[in-house]
Amino acid sequence: MLNAKVEPLTHRYLTHRAFQTPDALVYAVRGIQDHIRMAVSLPPTVEIAKWIGELKGACSYDINHGPCGLGSLAWQTGYGIVSFGKRELPWVVDYVKQQREHHAASRIEDRLERITQIDTVVTSATMPKGMA
Repeated sequence: MLNAKVEPLTHRYLTHRAFQTPDALVYAVRGIQDHIRMAVSLPPTVEIAKWIGELKGACSYDINHGPCGLGSLAWQTGYGIVSFGKRELPWVVDYVKQQREHHAASRIEDRLERITQIDTVVTSATMPKGMA
């Protein structure tokens, strides 16, 4: 959980670390107690899963070995990504920046908040022939 002491340090660290990626653009980083949103543009050469894993790991290390102390920040498993175009960027950035207010007023954007469950896991054994 992000408390009042951990939250601003986490946002600052995530922004700083994301900017270390060449050609990355960070438009907004905000969160509420149980999740953080980032509006970023990344070059197509970035492996997103690896990038997010390194970002979360480095942030946890920094926060937990800093003034907040061990155990101050732990991430849930996984992450979600929503892709959007340049025309949608202004409302996405606004949504991220106003996330706390949107949640407090129950005005959430389904496209950015929805988590779907995958009922069937596709493996090479279950994939239709010719697709593996």
